[in-house]
Amino acid sequence: MNYAIFTTTQEGLIDFWNPGAERIYGYHEAEILGQHMAILFTPEDRKRGLPEQEMRIATAESRASDERYHLRKDGKRFYASGVLTPLLAGARHGFAKIARDLTARKQMEEDLHQADRRKDEFLATLAHELRNPLAPLYSGLEILRLEKKANGGC
Repeated sequence: MNYAIFTTTQEGLIDFWNPGAERIYGYHEAEILGQHMAILFTPEDRKRGLPEQEMRIATAESRASDERYHLRKDGKRFYASGVLTPLLAGARHGFAKIARDLTARKQMEEDLHQADRRKDEFLATLAHELRNPLAPLYSGLEILRLEKKANGGC
C-alpha cells in the first residue's frame, strides 16, 4: 500500500492502523495502538506542539494538511504529505489521517537544487577564469596603442 491510514480518538490516541501505515512508519499494529499520534512527529515538531495544532486545525476547518518530515519507528526521518480529518460518526469522535511517503520525490528535488547550485558555481568560475587571461592581452594591446600614439601613429 502506498498510503498510511490510521484513526485516533479525540485525544489523539491511535485506535486503527492499516498495513500501509505499518509499512511507512514501521510500527506493527499491536505496538502502536493506544499511542498518541505525536510519536510519529519529529522531536522539534512535538516541542512546537504541531500534533495538537494539527488536531485543532482539523476540528476548526474540517481538515488539516501537512507536508513535513516525520519519524519511523527506527528513528529515521522521512518526508510525508498527509491530511487529518475529524471523524464525527455517531458518538465516536476522533480523527482519520491519510499520509504518503514522499521521501524519494523530496530527495530528487534536493538533488536538482544542488545540481543547479553547482552549475551556477561552475559558470561563475568559468567566467572569472576567462576574464583573467584576457586582461593581460587587453593591457598589452592598450600599451601598443599608447606607444603607437606617442610615436606619432594613428
